[in-house]
Amino acid sequence: MLSIEKIEIEDFRGVKKLALNLKYKNFGICGPNGTGKSGIVDAIEFAITGDITRLRGSGTSDLSVRAHGPHVDAAKNPNQAKVTLTARIPSLGKMVTIERSVGSPNSPKITPTDKSIEAVIAELAAHPEFALSRREIIKYILTPAGQRSKDVQELMRLEHVEKVRQAFQKIANDARSKASMAKNQLDGAIRGLLQALGIPALSKSALLKAVNDQRAILQLTPLADLSAETDLKTGLAAGTVTTATPIRKAVATAEIEAFNQTRLVLGSPSFGKSVADAAGLVKALAENTPLLKSFRREVLIKQGVELLEEDACPLCDLPWNTAELLVHLQEKLSLVGEATKALDAIQAAITPLKAELVAFEQGARKLLSIGARLDPKIETALMSDALEKWTEWRQLIEGVCNDPNDLQQALEAFGSITKPLPTAAQQVISAIAACVAALPEVSKEQDATAFLILAQERLRQYREARSANDTANARQETAKKVSDLYSARSTAVLEGIYKTVEKDFTDFYRLINSEDEGKFEGALKPSVGKLAFDVDFYGRGQFPPGAYHSEGHQDGMGLCLYLALMKHTLGSNFTFAVLDDVLMSVDSSHRREVCKLLKSQFPKVQFILTTHDPVWLQFMRTENLVGTSVNFGSWSVDTGPQVWDHVDIWKDISDRLAKNDVAGAAAALRRYLEFITTILADNLRADVPFQSNGSYDLGDLMSPVLKAWRATLALARESAQSWGNSSAQATIVALEADAKAKIAKTQTEQWMINKAVHYNEWANLQPKELASLVAAFKDLLDSLRCTNVDCGGYSYVSPHKGDRQALRCTCGSINFNLIKK
Repeated sequence: MLSIEKIEIEDFRGVKKLALNLKYKNFGICGPNGTGKSGIVDAIEFAITGDITRLRGSGTSDLSVRAHGPHVDAAKNPNQAKVTLTARIPSLGKMVTIERSVGSPNSPKITPTDKSIEAVIAELAAHPEFALSRREIIKYILTPAGQRSKDVQELMRLEHVEKVRQAFQKIANDARSKASMAKNQLDGAIRGLLQALGIPALSKSALLKAVNDQRAILQLTPLADLSAETDLKTGLAAGTVTTATPIRKAVATAEIEAFNQTRLVLGSPSFGKSVADAAGLVKALAENTPLLKSFRREVLIKQGVELLEEDACPLCDLPWNTAELLVHLQEKLSLVGEATKALDAIQAAITPLKAELVAFEQGARKLLSIGARLDPKIETALMSDALEKWTEWRQLIEGVCNDPNDLQQALEAFGSITKPLPTAAQQVISAIAACVAALPEVSKEQDATAFLILAQERLRQYREARSANDTANARQETAKKVSDLYSARSTAVLEGIYKTVEKDFTDFYRLINSEDEGKFEGALKPSVGKLAFDVDFYGRGQFPPGAYHSEGHQDGMGLCLYLALMKHTLGSNFTFAVLDDVLMSVDSSHRREVCKLLKSQFPKVQFILTTHDPVWLQFMRTENLVGTSVNFGSWSVDTGPQVWDHVDIWKDISDRLAKNDVAGAAAALRRYLEFITTILADNLRADVPFQSNGSYDLGDLMSPVLKAWRATLALARESAQSWGNSSAQATIVALEADAKAKIAKTQTEQWMINKAVHYNEWANLQPKELASLVAAFKDLLDSLRCTNVDCGGYSYVSPHKGDRQALRCTCGSINFNLIKK
């Protein structure tokens, strides 16, 4: 990944012109809602990816980067809207400048020209998960298992695993469908062969007996065996074998009866209900516009795959390497998953209908064949027309999952196939039945000859159908084995990956909730195409995150899971992340722990954090989480956000005093002390008098904070003494003396006695007097900080509630026991 040095934004989203210097450090942005914070997040994402996530997703169909990425005043000139990012790529040890305009979002200017740099930028653009808002956080927590699996695998660069699984599953489903069709054809061929032979069940012995009985009548040599090359007509005189299959009265009668039985099935209530259920699913698909759009896209891509022949796209004729284009189309096909579930349900509902539909059509065609061979012939045109129409309906129903343009016609077909045949067609059937019944009896020899000719023809049809069925079954079996094997192996691999992520997630969540969920356990459970997520709830069992945990805890889980996933996915290359108002949704009582998590577990990651809560920003600053920060005070459409940089407060006060601006310096000191004592009151669990309006000034806060500091040091000394820890006791005695002296210099203990030194009178002091007071407060506050430069955080009492156990800092350099022996 990369680390950002600075970003320059011009006429982009809500920003007119703004430059921010991040200096490769963690950076905080604070401001009320509507002041432009998210515009900075959008700018960073756009510079790296050329896209803006906020303009995509549900409810954004009428939004686009080109139309709505520029500032509203630059909407007609998108080239004017641009973002320039200066960064370094730690893995390469190289600097890079990325300049991208909304007018040409896919053609950034990357300096220097370097393929290795371009490869890193391209990878980031393909996976923009470095930017995280609450909307993104919650999708890992409160989401269906199937969608969570997809989202998590995308973040972990494992989406190809699911793509390949879906591709194998599609192949297996297609093979199963074709095997079902082949089975229907085979069943029809078997019925025809059994009818011709006059036997109840198909076996070699039964077939040979039936055939040899007829051959005996004709004094032909009996067949000893039945092989693939056996011809049942062997030995018949050449003149007796005609091109037209003769009619055997018994067989024709049986086929008419079988057809009438099939007609009864199609008219039965149970079959009608099955048809109605399938039609209902198709109707639901036809009325769901987004689902229908997904279906159309899937069909288009499939057609593109089938039309691949030359090194060009078959849809737009642009030059492409055929192999690369095939891979590209297969990947796109695997992404079109919205309609798959609906289509699978429709296919499952249609499959049981196919056998009866095929049997009806095969039976009808046999009757037409009989009518054409009768002497005189029966005029079957009316029935033939009706059958062709019926065949159209069957094909529409069977192919409903192949063409979205046929959905309406398919619905009409569902409504037609259960209706009785037209009267004219039924009259043809009756005429055929009557003619067959009136056929004269023939001699045994003539009947035996007709038997062998018809039996051979039906045997040929059976052999072809069986071969096709065997091939389809073999393909189905192979496809299923491949799909099942890949699913099993990929799930096993993912289980190993998720176990690692699960451990880090659990550790991170325990860290930010150590006071009440120190024994928390999380469980990621992958299955085919899904990822279940259950969490412990105070030892009462594991449940989905939304079952009992509060919204704040859910957001904490989302953040911890995101960090665990990024750690596993990128390892040492995880150097950059944008957290857009994410920390605001985490419970306020866990703020310090979140700062500790980010600092201790991800010291080499540059975090850019936005918040609308100034207290949260102050926490980040006092805990030394952010190196620099800015405040967005307000926003206007003409100027964009109004920015206030968080400069060094002590230098700011010193500069004011150098200009004899005592009033300004006094006001800055007071505002800063009110800021910092709010944090220290929380850190030291100070007894601050409650204000119902939540407004506290320096007089409310400073005395309780200093009292709590001295009381905590006294408790630490007493604890060390009770345990006989003389070294710790001596250190604390020195801290107590230092605290007493430094508090005295601030004169805070005299505020209530001597009004002249009260903070309300600071503006009336001489510059040197105020400078001395400023130095005293700076020394006092520094004494409450950790001296480790990598930490620099203020001391705090742990835990946040309950019995006081320790006085410590984030890194642990300060760590005094508060529990007496």
